Amino acid sequence: MNRREKRNAKIVFWIVSPFMFAGLVRVFFLVVYFMAGMLLLWMFGIEHNPIIFWVSVFASTFFTIVFLVILYRLFKMHILEEPGENPR
Repeated sequence: MNRREKRNAKIVFWIVSPFMFAGLVRVFFLVVYFMAGMLLLWMFGIEHNPIIFWVSVFASTFFTIVFLVILYRLFKMHILEEPGENPR
């Protein structure tokens, strides 16, 4: 890849990443809240619903950010760097 193609690939990644962020937050929220959260609601009762909801929101946001960082590192390593280059 030449410099222009790499720049275009980065631009496309950063244009698509907000949509990936929104979708991944929703997927992780479904997993965290509707699986683990419902178990916690069953164990501790409905009066703790706001706490469990906000913990689920923050956990799914954290998981999404970590996932996107890992995805960008893989994108950088496999797409942007040449095969013969040393990644470090």
